Amino acid sequence: GSMTPTPTILTSGTYNDSLLTINSDYDAYLLDFPLMGDDFMLYLARMELKCRFRRHERVLQSGLCVSGLTINGARNRLKRVQLPEGTQIIVNIGSVDIMRGKPLVQIEHDFRLLIKEMHNMRLVPILTNLAPLGNYCHDKVLCDKIYRFNKFIRSECCHLKVIDIHSCLINERGVVRFDCFQASPRQVTGSKEPYLFWNKIGRQRVLQVIETSLEY
Repeated sequence: GSMTPTPTILTSGTYNDSLLTINSDYDAYLLDFPLMGDDFMLYLARMELKCRFRRHERVLQSGLCVSGLTINGARNRLKRVQLPEGTQIIVNIGSVDIMRGKPLVQIEHDFRLLIKEMHNMRLVPILTNLAPLGNYCHDKVLCDKIYRFNKFIRSECCHLKVIDIHSCLINERGVVRFDCFQASPRQVTGSKEPYLFWNKIGRQRVLQVIETSLEY
């Protein structure tokens, strides 16, 4: 028989569930550009762009944004969607792979495959680099991985548009702007790693950098 999906329970309980999770056209989009990413993009889309979460899913998701989404998870999801040729997709992916301690060489390999598969589907990736992970600032190895992965995106994908959201969340001295992050990390539905989300200031800064870089 078919499994009955359990409804998504949001920890706060204050949301009106039907309003929030209705199946609608409010998938995670910025203007005409679908968003692809993990909790950071999902939360940005929810809070700033008023997208809706999909109903009856254990893991919060909207369009190509899924809680806890890895690069390979994004590749699998892409295989299941039908998007018109030439669709430009804003991609922010890789944070989860890094938080889970995957070797950088493997992460870069997966990322190359994702880009290649998008090209084969005649989709146009608009890449964003990774934001600093606020709750891992003390972790040298992890920060170094983010730095190197961002460098990889810049060099590997020079034929593509790459939007630098990392710099809008650090100051002139390269220190993370904690005024752009929430006070404490949260558990998310799709990952055992807690996320320190961007707050309103952070989300607006990221959105502004993305919007300024977009062109039809």
